[in-house]
Amino acid sequence: MANTIRAFYQVHTARSEIGFANLLLNAGYQLSPLSFGLTDSFVRDDNTTQLQARDPSFALLPARQRFLRNSISPQVHYDISPTTAATLRYTNTVVVDESGSQGTTTTHEVSPGLQHQFSPNLTSHVHYTFTTSNGLGLSSVSEISGSRSHHITTDLGYQLDTETSAILSAFGTLVDRSTTAGQSTTAGQDSRTYGASIGMRRVLFSTVRLFGSVGPTAFQRQGESTKVRANWQLGLDSPIPLSPFLTLSLTTDQSVVDTGGEVRNVGLVLRQGATARLTYTPSAVWTTAIFVNYSRNELLENSGTIGAEQGRIDNLLSTGVTASYALTSVISLTGNYLYQRRDSNQARNNFDENRVTLAVTGRFPVF
Repeated sequence: MANTIRAFYQVHTARSEIGFANLLLNAGYQLSPLSFGLTDSFVRDDNTTQLQARDPSFALLPARQRFLRNSISPQVHYDISPTTAATLRYTNTVVVDESGSQGTTTTHEVSPGLQHQFSPNLTSHVHYTFTTSNGLGLSSVSEISGSRSHHITTDLGYQLDTETSAILSAFGTLVDRSTTAGQSTTAGQDSRTYGASIGMRRVLFSTVRLFGSVGPTAFQRQGESTKVRANWQLGLDSPIPLSPFLTLSLTTDQSVVDTGGEVRNVGLVLRQGATARLTYTPSAVWTTAIFVNYSRNELLENSGTIGAEQGRIDNLLSTGVTASYALTSVISLTGNYLYQRRDSNQARNNFDENRVTLAVTGRFPVF
């Protein structure tokens, strides 16, 4: 269990807030061949730069939208045989906009899966996910009552040698925008997404592996022609050690994602992202980092969510430096400078921000 309770005071505006929180629970129990798991994530915050730097989905939020989000997910894993296993996961996500302008959305997700090892070098996975979302709180179109989606993905992995493996993946998604009073011309339309990719994972160092994949993604919205986009992913599973004290993290990706369950559900989005982080740790008590985060979100459909017009493109850039020093084994002092800029093809969504933060942090076991 990990938790953070945050309070702040802004010097210029005299604005303050207490009760912002980030709580995370991970629990599990194994009773061979059956195992159980439970995760719960609770966040109460606004779309601050710290959140957007960690998750590109927050780039879709208007500035200073205060929200509450809770996601709970029980899951079970069953070993059918030494080479075959089945999984089942249910996720319930509730998002509350505390300003009241966008109401409350609830998302339910059920995901069974199957994995099988054909040989010591050949493995496969199949996952199906059914998602239903109540979009009443976010909808600007009265006919829309929610959406349902079906998503299936399968992959085949082959171990070429001790340091290299190849992965072939295919996926498909069908989204049904339900209506209560007939089909809307601007929202409530079905869409289909499908594609494939081929990837490679390679050991670079004893603790660092590089993964890269690329492939086409086809997107078709009801009544419109099929559009093809590339999906790719390139990243390291851990930082590159440049020296005994210096590490570098790099990732980049592009994909078509369904934003159901995110704080702002705007339907299908073409999302690109890139992150670079250089960390200097000269001692166990001192850490400094320079980072750059970029994300681009292109809305592919009119989902009915307020402000979610098809063709809207938001570019979010954030960069900064942070330094942390441990005064004791419990108390640490952190300074952070962060610059953020969002450019959109809808002018009312543009903003830029400079933020300096000083924090005193205490870490201690709860139980």
